[in-house]
Amino acid sequence: MVHSVYSTSFFGYALFSLREREKVRRLVGRESEALAYLFCVLDRASLCSRIFKLGRIPDRLSVARHDGGRPIRLSRAALKKLLLVECANTAEQTSAEDGGPAPWMSNVLFWLRLTEFKMPALGSSPAISNHAEQTAIAVYSAALHSPADRAIAELSRVAALNPFAAEPRILRGLCALELGDPSQALLDAVRGQALLTAWAIPWDKRLSLATWCEISSGLSSHAGGGGRLSNIPTIASMGNLILAASRDAIRGQSPKQGLR
Repeated sequence: MVHSVYSTSFFGYALFSLREREKVRRLVGRESEALAYLFCVLDRASLCSRIFKLGRIPDRLSVARHDGGRPIRLSRAALKKLLLVECANTAEQTSAEDGGPAPWMSNVLFWLRLTEFKMPALGSSPAISNHAEQTAIAVYSAALHSPADRAIAELSRVAALNPFAAEPRILRGLCALELGDPSQALLDAVRGQALLTAWAIPWDKRLSLATWCEISSGLSSHAGGGGRLSNIPTIASMGNLILAASRDAIRGQSPKQGLR
């Protein structure tokens, strides 16, 4: 993606200067370049705050530039496109310092609802409050330190608070398998994989999307009778793996995520 190609108010490194817009147009097309330009020069924090207060996307809106230039008047169609890029950027870049979950789904689902963008795997009107997501994160963190019989209850609470995150369901499926309930494990594996596919980005970024998908696929295979138990991690080993990734991130052994 070229969304931050000219640098933004959050990301100071520019691949091209604004004097090179024509060069970027030739590379990605006029429409994509125009959208990237707006994403880079506008005061996005102000834009998002104003639309949040309105609770809707207006037909026209003058938006300030973060560099102090003249405000840019945008149509509803342009605002919707900008918000969709904002959704993708927020989902990709937001995490805790160690790569663990941080609240972003609540905001992204709000923007998606305003843009009328549909993600069938999430249901007809997906929504979650920031408070519910923050509570889910706290309970999820506790579950990583718990034995399977306690973790399964904690992860069920996480799934109720935030039904749109894949990782709690995948970990609950591992608990169910460990406790002798392959039917529940299979349900959680299938639902977890569907959510991973829908978002195409982890909620818990301490493990990569490919790793979460591999765990979900292995869980599904075993729970369905086609896998070996020795290849399936337990909730304890997953907790150790995730916490090790946390320590590595804090020590600087993996890149820290940050807003762009």
